[in-house]
Amino acid sequence: MTLILVWILAIGPIILFGVVLYPSRSVAPILGNEAEDVRHNYYVATAEQKDLSIYLRNIETCNWNREIAYEIMKVSNLRDLKRNRFIRALYASVFSFIVIISLQILNTLGIRLFGVAA
Repeated sequence: MTLILVWILAIGPIILFGVVLYPSRSVAPILGNEAEDVRHNYYVATAEQKDLSIYLRNIETCNWNREIAYEIMKVSNLRDLKRNRFIRALYASVFSFIVIISLQILNTLGIRLFGVAA
């Protein structure tokens, strides 16, 4: 029981904060069909784009208003996602501290729940 409580109350919030700091690209927000003609020139994934001449050709023919608007929307969506995850992690931390303090107070009073000494 102690091991389960430690994982839920201590490790759980740490994992939630880790998800905020290092979001997976697979769960990053996407903008849908509106961004099909965006060539992604503003942020270049070097693993995918290795040819400089193709990149220069894309820069010459792209619509920079759409490129910048796409990046602003993508970053804004990611910021909102990270903010929501951060608030969720804060709530989990507050809950954990309340449970830990409650267990400490009950232990001080000589009351042990589930046979667990806090």
